[in-house]
Amino acid sequence: MKVYSNRYEYGKYLMSGWEFEVLNELKDLSKRSDENCLYHTRFLFEIDSMSLEAQRELIDKVKPLLVRVVYSGSKSYHCIVEFDKKYEKECELFYKEIWRTINKNYFDSKCDTQCINPSRLTRTPNVIRKDTGKNQELVYDCPANTFSFAKDVIIEAKSLVTSMLIRATQNAKPVYRHNNIDCSQWDVVKRYLDTPFPNRTGNGHSSSWLYAALQTTKKYGDDVTQQTIIDKAKREGWTDREIEHKLK
Repeated sequence: MKVYSNRYEYGKYLMSGWEFEVLNELKDLSKRSDENCLYHTRFLFEIDSMSLEAQRELIDKVKPLLVRVVYSGSKSYHCIVEFDKKYEKECELFYKEIWRTINKNYFDSKCDTQCINPSRLTRTPNVIRKDTGKNQELVYDCPANTFSFAKDVIIEAKSLVTSMLIRATQNAKPVYRHNNIDCSQWDVVKRYLDTPFPNRTGNGHSSSWLYAALQTTKKYGDDVTQQTIIDKAKREGWTDREIEHKLK
């Protein structure tokens, strides 16, 4: 595995000959996870459901948005969009919504959703891929790109969360209570998403609000909002096991 260091270098090898690097720089090399990402400003887009020729045509249209394009050595290109570090806070909070917005507006919603995580592996350029024997060619590299569209994308991404909550409110029905919190009230979901809980202890309603928010989205089948809640909980220190326990 290759760990990305900065936009002007292609990373530092952990072992020579490896074909991948982590999309966003890691805080440490102990594990590759979204929670361990130091930054969240790089976004990966890959389409393997189209011919390489059709992919190139689409890439040519969005090239001004890209900092790098690498041929995978097989059936796709790995395209990277990068926001300025001044947007780090918004990128961390709304990473997946930003990815979805770019995919919809610039890639015709054709990109593989498995690329939606900030810790995703991407193909390292100019390395021979072992299973195909082909070079993972660096097709395009423009580290000096700036993105005037970033602010508008972030605004639209934030609106996705709001619209989900509004839609959920319209469909909500009374269900049950937990620790005196009415789990049918979607304002609990919004309040949880709007309230930062930087510490695992001394956070007041951190645990009960998380439980109520998860159970509400589970009850009404709102998987998108539920994933937004889970992403926030993980950023604030909840483990997968703890979150799964609350869902059950």
